[in-house]
Amino acid sequence: MQAQERHMKFLFIAPRFHNNQYYWVKSLTDHNHEVRFWVWRKEPLENYSALTPSLIPRSSFGLPKILSCYREMKALDPDIVVVRDPRSFLFVFVSMLIARMQKRKVFIYSQTPLYQTMSWVKKITVRLMLRFFGSLWITPIIGDMRYPKFHPRAFYVPFAIEPQAQEKSPVRRPIRIISVGKIYQERKNHLLLLEAFYDSLKKSDIRLTIIGALSGNSPEYFNKMRVYIKKYDLEQTVEIKTNLEHNEVLREYAKHDLFVLPSSNEPLAYSPLEAMGAGLPVICSDTNGFRWYVKDGENGYIFKSEDVSDLKDKVSLAIPRLQEMSKNSLNSVKQFYTPKSFYEKFMEAVQSV
Repeated sequence: MQAQERHMKFLFIAPRFHNNQYYWVKSLTDHNHEVRFWVWRKEPLENYSALTPSLIPRSSFGLPKILSCYREMKALDPDIVVVRDPRSFLFVFVSMLIARMQKRKVFIYSQTPLYQTMSWVKKITVRLMLRFFGSLWITPIIGDMRYPKFHPRAFYVPFAIEPQAQEKSPVRRPIRIISVGKIYQERKNHLLLLEAFYDSLKKSDIRLTIIGALSGNSPEYFNKMRVYIKKYDLEQTVEIKTNLEHNEVLREYAKHDLFVLPSSNEPLAYSPLEAMGAGLPVICSDTNGFRWYVKDGENGYIFKSEDVSDLKDKVSLAIPRLQEMSKNSLNSVKQFYTPKSFYEKFMEAVQSV
């Protein structure tokens, strides 16, 4: 295909370089494209082994330096500028305007389901943004295909992970469960997780590892977790690991049998896909966008958000089937969520403009 064969330049603009875009960037550079990434801030534990992002020039007032951004984009001369949803970030909106002033193709990226019902206000907003500022819209969430696409120029481009080469070893007792998510965020529902596993943890049938970022953030929620663990004497069966490097987190998945993320109202988590890439079945809530990556009853389960009883039931259903569901997780990643899968979908979008 012509668009795939010729060298292209891509400029990504987002609040930060999230690890969920590591394989997007790596896949493009592996295909000999040039990629640059502008961010508003850098955070600890981000994986820069594929690319080091650049900070957007800003004034002493905390606003983007428009002229500097204009000159830098002109010098980079990207074929396509991929911007994070500008409805939430002023600096992204400014960057998008600059890109359009330079007559560049703009892809708007957000974590909104491709197939969904939308209010008329959101529909008008999307149409206006695409008409005046963007070439097309991309999203890593496919959504409910019983509904129409939210816009004809919207494309599904999946998150990606490199799957492990071998299947996991047979499961042994105790069952080792892992959960990965920011420990300072209450919506991750780590306390709900502890409550759901309380009985099993007391019997030592299950070992639970909770991993997440904490540095530089409010420790209140983390302290609540520690109080709960101490109160119910769970120190021997629950381990909390904070601020691990990304590669360390990836190695942790291989030591476990099941991944559970009880977060609620989360657009799309990436850690469950990392877990699937390591051959783990995944359990997440029905208000997490990752539900569209889970084949309920095949490579994991979806439970009712905030419902401790339903979470317990889904874990009980998963445990006897861990070996079978592990194979299904790995096969699902190999079929739908590899860097190659991303590249094919992304270049399909590129070729449409």
